[in-house]
Formats: sequence, C-alpha cells, structure tokens
Amino acid sequence: MLHIVSLPHTSTTRAFSWCAYTQKALKLARMMTDYGYEVTLYGTEESDFENTVACALAPSDARVTEPQWTTEYFDLMNQRVIEELHERLEPRDLILLTTGWPQKPIADAFPMHMAVEYGVGYDGTFSTYRVFESYAWAQAVYGREAGLAGESVMNKQGRFYDAVIPNYFEAEAFPVGMQDGGYLLFLGRVIESKGIGIAIDIAKRAGLPLVVAGQGVYGTGEPPEGVEYVGVVGPEVRARLMGDAIAILCPSLYLEPFGGAAVEAQMCGTPAITTDWGAYPETVEEGKTGFRCRTMAEFDRAVERAPYLDRNYIHRRAHAKYSTKAVARAYDRYFKQLDDLWRGGFYEVDNSRRPADRAPVGEPNVVWPREDEIIRGLIER
Repeated sequence: MLHIVSLPHTSTTRAFSWCAYTQKALKLARMMTDYGYEVTLYGTEESDFENTVACALAPSDARVTEPQWTTEYFDLMNQRVIEELHERLEPRDLILLTTGWPQKPIADAFPMHMAVEYGVGYDGTFSTYRVFESYAWAQAVYGREAGLAGESVMNKQGRFYDAVIPNYFEAEAFPVGMQDGGYLLFLGRVIESKGIGIAIDIAKRAGLPLVVAGQGVYGTGEPPEGVEYVGVVGPEVRARLMGDAIAILCPSLYLEPFGGAAVEAQMCGTPAITTDWGAYPETVEEGKTGFRCRTMAEFDRAVERAPYLDRNYIHRRAHAKYSTKAVARAYDRYFKQLDDLWRGGFYEVDNSRRPADRAPVGEPNVVWPREDEIIRGLIER
C-alpha cells in the first residue's frame, strides 16, 4: 500500500494548480489507484481524492497563492500524519514524501518502513530512496552532496535505489489547441530567475504580444507595452492559453529540475522555447518539439521557426512520455524494485518474465526494446 503525504499549506484539489507539488501528490494518488495500488493520501479535508485523511490546515480559496509556509504548519501536519500512520501502516507499505527535510520527522517515526522522496525537484533531500524528476537534477544533487561531504565529485558514488522518473500530467487536461492566438506565452512564477525579462525582450524583438500568467508581478507592477498579465489561472484557462500560443517561452536562468510548463505546453501541441540547461535537454527535442537557446539570436530564430513545427508530433510525443498512464508504469517498476529488498534485494531474480523471454544458460540476456523505440511506436500509432 502507498501512503502519500501532501503539503500543509494548500488543499489537495485540482483548483490549486499553481502548486506543482500539491498536484504531484494528488495525481500520483489517482494514477497509482488506477494502476491497481491501494493508496491513502494525507492532505486536507477538502480533497479531490476519495481516500484522503485530513491532516493539514490550508486555505480553501485557490486564489490564495502565497499561503503560510511555516515550520509550525509542517510540525502540525507531521504530528497528525504520524498519528494516522500508526493506525494504518502495514508491513512493507511505502511512505511517500513530498518536500525533503521538512517531512523527515515522519520517516524517523517509522524506521522499519521505507520512506521514499518520490519527486525530487528540490534541494535538501534525506531519504535512502529518492526519485528525481530529471537526470540533470539528480547529477546536480549528487555534486552538491559531494561538496558538502568534502569529497571530489569524481569520487561520488551513485545509488542503486535512486531513480529518475519524469513529472506526469493528466492527458485529458491538455487537449491540442487551435494555435491561432497570435501571441507568445510565459507561464510560471514572474521572477527574474524564470527569465521573465528575457521573455519580454524576445517578444518585443519579434513584434509579438506576450501573455504572462503566474504568481507575482514583474517590476513596478505595470506591464510593459505589448505584455498582458493575466495572473494566476485555473487548469482550463491554462490549457487554452498554452494551446492557442505560437510558442511558450521558458528562458529559465537557473537549472530547472524539470520545468513543467514546457512539457504541459508540448502536451497541447505547442512548441517550447527554452534555455539549454537543467532538464530542458531531456524534455525538449531540438528542432522537433521546440528549441533550446543560448543567445538572443537563437531565441529570435526559434520564434521564427516555431510555427513550422509539427504540432501533432509534439502533442503525441509529450503524451507518450509524460501522461499519467505512461509514467505510472515507471513508478510501478520502481516500487516493485523496492519490494524486492524484502527478499533478494539487488540480486533478486525477476520471475515475472515468461520462460520464452529468458535467455538459456550460457547465452546473452534478452535485449529489451530501448525507451526511444517504445515511445516512437506510441507516437506512430
């Protein structure tokens, strides 16, 4: 059974779409239930998942985008979650945590159970079992851990029971758009590290309107000429803005652990124009689902070329890689690997394969299809 712990400062509902980690908890609960797992979600009384245990105090108004994020909130929720887990935990159940160190007391309270940080896109992890949102972020965390330990990165050892599984999105929430809005889109926190200033410059140089959606206000609060600020938007408006845009601009200055907005836009068939670091080399297929840029000249060319990309290909590829249906298989495989630790561990034999799939003694192992071959098959269907 999976016990998924959400956050103390938002409600576990679709309405709180601006909080990526609240949505990760909610979507993970739904998708693994659909995959056949028993799941309990520890969140708020107001929840869009039926089997939710209320443990947090959160605003009921989804427009509150800066709710209290305090030690007191975490302490209260951690205490309630621990009490509820004592009533529900069975041997070999997994505890799935969302934020790293703030939730470590929950793991400490149950040393005989595995506590998994199931979507690491943040700094400050503690668990022996971690799922990173991208390879880029996993390597960044490994490097930081080596530095904190006073080690050379060259001597940093990998960890077999870490994994990389991308973020996941509900396919029905991201239909292909009309792509007829005639504007560029910036969607995310309106802060310099997300590249809002560069996005404004890109749109200005292209002579195109820029629609800005997300938390915060740029500069003095008065949008520059040609920029429309629409604030925090719900899921339906978000999908429409993405689907109707010429392209989404994601010129993040820092290392994006995943960069969900770029993938959400691709699920709507809209190209993503990004910087060329962090997770973007993993999520943006250069010249096919978008463009990764390092100079303003490259951003200029990307805007010019974006309308000529195959929107259907962008949509199909994103759904094949990042839909909840696709990603659930990766989590199922990982959870089964963890369950093997109760038996043979690293050397546990995979008895799930049919006899015909296993190579005879003395012959090479069966070569399984590569991930890109599987995805290509899904796209071409």
